Amino acid sequence: MLKVDLNGQWKMQEVGADAWLEVQVPGSVMNDLLQHGKIEDPFYRDNEKIGLEIAAKDFVYSRTFLVEQEFLSQEKNYAYLRRSRYTCRSFCKWGAY
Repeated sequence: MLKVDLNGQWKMQEVGADAWLEVQVPGSVMNDLLQHGKIEDPFYRDNEKIGLEIAAKDFVYSRTFLVEQEFLSQEKNYAYLRRSRYTCRSFCKWGAY
């Protein structure tokens, strides 16, 4: 089975927002927001409410990548994406550009 490593630089956006953040995968929504100064540390003092607010929102991760024709020629192609403690729905469009 051929594999494509999707770790690395991605873009993240809260659903409905205009701005995209440059983020690193693997990671987490909470860490990405913290790294960009968008939230205070949710593990400091009484900031735990921040985590609940973030968990109630939806975020989109996006990345463009190229694959070899041999990968596209396989009988089945799968995208396995995992974010810790968050549900991930992936939408992939396979094909040559």
